[in-house]
Amino acid sequence: MYEFVKEDLDGFRQFVGGDTREHGKELEWKHCPYCEGGEHGDKWTFSISTETGQFICQRASCGKQGAFVQLARDFGYNLPDAETEYKDYTGSAIGKLETWVATDEAKEYLRTRRIPDEIVEKYKITTYANQPKTMVFPFFDDRDELQCIKYRNAAYTKPKNGEAKRQMKEWWESNTKPILYGMWLCEKSGTLVVTEGQIDALSLAAAGIKNPVSVPGGAQNFRWVKYCRDFVERYNEIVIFGDCENGKITLVDGFCKHFPKIKIRAVRIVDYLKCKDANEILQGFPGNHGYAILRECVENAADVRRLPVKKMSDIDWHYSDTEPKIKTGFLQLDRTIKGLAYGQLCILTGWSGDGKSNFASQMAVNIAHQGVGVLIYSGEMSNELVTEQISFIIAGASRITQTISEDDDTRTLTDEDETRKGITAWMIHNKIYLWEDQPIMDDNQKDETVSFLNQLEMAIDMLECRFIILDNLMTLLTVSEDSDVYQAQTNLIKRLKTVARAKNVVILLVAHPRKSPTSSRELTQDSISGSKDIVNLADMVFAYTRHRDPEKAQYPRRLNVLKNRRRGILLEGDEGVYLMYDQKSGRIAESKNDFGFDYLEGYAKPVIPEIDF
Repeated sequence: MYEFVKEDLDGFRQFVGGDTREHGKELEWKHCPYCEGGEHGDKWTFSISTETGQFICQRASCGKQGAFVQLARDFGYNLPDAETEYKDYTGSAIGKLETWVATDEAKEYLRTRRIPDEIVEKYKITTYANQPKTMVFPFFDDRDELQCIKYRNAAYTKPKNGEAKRQMKEWWESNTKPILYGMWLCEKSGTLVVTEGQIDALSLAAAGIKNPVSVPGGAQNFRWVKYCRDFVERYNEIVIFGDCENGKITLVDGFCKHFPKIKIRAVRIVDYLKCKDANEILQGFPGNHGYAILRECVENAADVRRLPVKKMSDIDWHYSDTEPKIKTGFLQLDRTIKGLAYGQLCILTGWSGDGKSNFASQMAVNIAHQGVGVLIYSGEMSNELVTEQISFIIAGASRITQTISEDDDTRTLTDEDETRKGITAWMIHNKIYLWEDQPIMDDNQKDETVSFLNQLEMAIDMLECRFIILDNLMTLLTVSEDSDVYQAQTNLIKRLKTVARAKNVVILLVAHPRKSPTSSRELTQDSISGSKDIVNLADMVFAYTRHRDPEKAQYPRRLNVLKNRRRGILLEGDEGVYLMYDQKSGRIAESKNDFGFDYLEGYAKPVIPEIDF
C-alpha cells in the first residue's frame, strides 16, 4: 500500500514541470496541471499538501481533487512501492567504481562548504560534463554496487517570499533504490553516525569521524530501511546527527521506531551551538575548531532510550501527611482533605448561578491571608468585577454600607478612604495577582491556549504564586470548527497537571457541569461537562451548590468532595460541608463567627461587627 512522503512530491514537481511556490504546508502551481488556469489563465489555484499529498484546484470549472496516488496516475508518474523494479547498474560503465572520478567543479563547490578535496575524491563526487553546476552523488551499497544517484544544483538560490520556485535544489535519478549514502566506505562494526544530508555526512568524514552516512530522502522518508536493515543492525550503536529544528533533532523518532533493539544516541541540542546541522557547525568556526566541535558532538551524544524509571528503593519517601499544605480556610474541609497539597490539580464545579466564582474568590482571600501568593484568571468576569468581589470579602459586612430600596441595591465601603487604603495595603502585602482580561497572544504562536499556558508558567516563576485559580475551562480553549473539543480539553488538562507538578503549585480549575436531564441537583464526577480526562486526571474534585434541605436553611450552600486522590475520603450528598453566605459582603463561611473575622486587622482601624442574620 502506498504511503505518501514529501520526496515523491518533489519528484512529481520535477516530472510535471511548471512554476511552483511553497505556501505554508502546501505546494502551489502557477497554473493547474489539469486545466492550465482555464481561458483566463487563472494563477495559483492548484495546490498539494506537503503533509498528506491531497491535491485540489480551486477553480470551480475544474475542481479536480483527490489523493496523491490519483494525481500520479493521471500524469503517468510512477510511484515506488514494494513491486518497484529498480535500475540495475551492475556491469554498466556508470556502475564501475573506477569510472567515478571527482571533478574540479565538484571540489570547487564543496570547498565553499569546507569539505577538503581528499574527501570529495574519496566519495567520488562528480558533475555533468555539460552541466558543471550539477553535482552528482553516487550511492554505492556495502558491496560496492551502485544503487542510486542523487543530483544537487550548486547554483540553487532560495526564492524570496511569494516568489515561484524556478529550480530544483536536489532530485533523484528515477527508479533507483534508496539506500544510505556512504555505506561502501563504512567499517563493518562499531558506531554508525547518521545525518540528514550528504554534505553533513561529508563534514563528519572530514572531521575524522568513522562510519558517517546520510539518509537518502529526508527526515520523514524511511523507505530505505528494508534495503539497509542488515547493514544497520550489524553496528553496536547509532548516533543521530540530524537537523536541529524547533527544539528537536530530526531522525530520532524514526530510528527508534524502525530499530527498537539497537542502542541509539543523539547529539545534544546544546552542542549544536545554535546551528542547524553538522555542515553549518563546520562553516561557523575557523581553522580546525569546527572539526573538533563535530567530534565532541558525537562523543557527547546522549542516549535517547533512557527509561524514565527508578528503583523504588532509591525513592526518598516521607509521610505525605507532614508535607506543607495550603489551608482552604474551611475547617471541616481541611480536616477531611488535610489541606491542599502542592502539585495538585483541583476541579471546582457547580450549577450556573450557585456561586462557584464567589467561592473561588473566598478561597483566594483565605489562602492569600496565609501569605501564599495567588494568581487569578477569570474568563467570565472583568478584572474590575473580580477586584470588587474580593474587596468586599476582605472588608466584611461591618465595613460595608448597603442601601436597599425598591429601585436600588447599592453597596459602598464604610469610611471609604480608610478602608480602601487598608484593602490596598492588604493586597500588596498578601500578593493577589489578576491575569489580564484577555490572554496575551504571542506573535509567534497562533494557538492562544498554548501561548497562555506558556506565559502562565513564566508568571508562576516570576511572581512566586503557589495557588492558581483558572475560571473557567472553556474560556481557556481556542478550538477551530473542525477540531476535536474533547481532545483539546484532554490536552489542556494534561498540561495543567504537568504545570502543577513541575512548579509545585495548586491549580483550581473551574468547570461547568453538563445540563441535567432531570430536576435533581445532585452532582457527581460524571456530571462535569466534557472529556472524561477532566475528572480522571484531577487530584481533587469539589462541587459547590445550593441545596434543598429545609433543616439546613441557614446554611444555603454545600461543598461536596467528589474525588480525593490522596486520602480517598469523600464528602458526597448530605455528607458535604454546609456553608453560610453573607450577601452583603459575599463572604462564605462555616459559622456566624467567621463572618466577623477581620482580615484588615493591622491595615485599617477595627470596627464592631454588625451582622444581622
